[in-house]
Amino acid sequence: MPTESDVSTKAAFKVHILPHKGVNYDQQRPRILILGESIYEWASGCLHPNILTDLTRSDSFREYHHRVFARTFQLLTGKRKTEVSKDECWQFWQSVVFCDYVSTPVGNGPRQPPSEEQWKLAKEEFPELLTRFRPDLVVALGVRLWCRLQSSGVIVEKSGLDRAKLRIPGYECHVFAVYHPSSGRFKPTRDHANYITVLEDVKRLL
Repeated sequence: MPTESDVSTKAAFKVHILPHKGVNYDQQRPRILILGESIYEWASGCLHPNILTDLTRSDSFREYHHRVFARTFQLLTGKRKTEVSKDECWQFWQSVVFCDYVSTPVGNGPRQPPSEEQWKLAKEEFPELLTRFRPDLVVALGVRLWCRLQSSGVIVEKSGLDRAKLRIPGYECHVFAVYHPSSGRFKPTRDHANYITVLEDVKRLL
């Protein structure tokens, strides 16, 4: 017989995780969408539809996603979380969209890839996500996600190993891929410098 914990876990995996959209996002130029791969349940009952917005708050960085959010902040700003005020951190997250490509949880522990069914659904949902937020630049977190984007048919005009354009009918934007912030291969200083180069190129085209 399933335990109460088993039932809770199965229910959590059906949660649809909503994107975090900063209140100042629409006024930004360029508009930046940070695209993670997926999320997992790191504590019983921790997930709910607006968990990403909760985790962008500076006082939530001590949760599991500390490394992901703190390193993503460093990637885009060039600053460590400890070097800035809570207000500056808040202002940053209010200027971007952060969402996961796979919008349902993948399990209850780290390093679990999405199922093929989840990848398929994400591929179907992604064009709607782009149309809704219309970013000028997508920052894709992780090699596995980058490979899936390339195989999904939306990547065109690749420039090197980490830059391209995303194109769907009636819309296109730039995309820049980095190693996942939780990976040992993620290098904030190097990746920030590359990001700034891409960002300046995007600005010149606006």
